[in-house]
Amino acid sequence: MKGPTIKILIVEDDYRLASEWQDELLEKGYRVDTVSSSDEAILLLRNNYDIFIIDLFHFQDNKFLPDGGIKCISTIRKYAIRNKIKSKIIVVTGYFRDEADSTISTARVTGNLGADYALEKPLKLEKIITIIEESFVK
Repeated sequence: MKGPTIKILIVEDDYRLASEWQDELLEKGYRVDTVSSSDEAILLLRNNYDIFIIDLFHFQDNKFLPDGGIKCISTIRKYAIRNKIKSKIIVVTGYFRDEADSTISTARVTGNLGADYALEKPLKLEKIITIIEESFVK
């Protein structure tokens, strides 16, 4: 699969950050949509995205939404399996917990839900681009 045909959905409640990532990914030739909630992302599953970049925790009206990205990850993975789609899910979070720092790591929890990668914010978008290229660009 070549870069321009790769479809990406960014699920991020921080509009500024989502816009920055979208602009950079569009410049690279990817097709990119953004939404600010898991509910919006779930409505777009029929678009069969290749990559989902999902903020693990979402806020709305300055209130924490407990299911946020967690709800989204498992729903996307179930949809992908049922429809034989080879989507990659990249979770990003500012509340990252490493295996060495705690008994339950972010990567383990999100992996159990169906995510392929867990990255700590803030991050350089190049990390995500590397994952995309290693996964889809041959």
